[in-house]
Amino acid sequence: NSQPEVARLLLDVAASILQAGQVELVLSLVDQRWARTADPSHVRYFIFKVLEECIPPYSPWFAATLVRLMAASGVRRSRGQRDSMAQQRLLEEFAAGAAAAGAPPPPPP
Repeated sequence: NSQPEVARLLLDVAASILQAGQVELVLSLVDQRWARTADPSHVRYFIFKVLEECIPPYSPWFAATLVRLMAASGVRRSRGQRDSMAQQRLLEEFAAGAAAAGAPPPPPP
């Protein structure tokens, strides 16, 4: 089935547009229109693509929007083997940056 592959390709494109400077546009569309009906695994994929590309300092709006997407899609900080070490590192870096921006940290396990 190629549907998940097409979805991931489109999410890669969205992350590239975000990286090109259209942060508010892309995150607003994802947060307000797409994430509510999307497969949570696709939202999580997008979140980690964003975290791979965006580094602190974060704006309060950016951090709060990602935290909201994380909570809605089931992203949790954990120490389990279920998540990759790279993803855990990204979440820890994001948590520190979000705290510095005044946003709540990603949800605990």
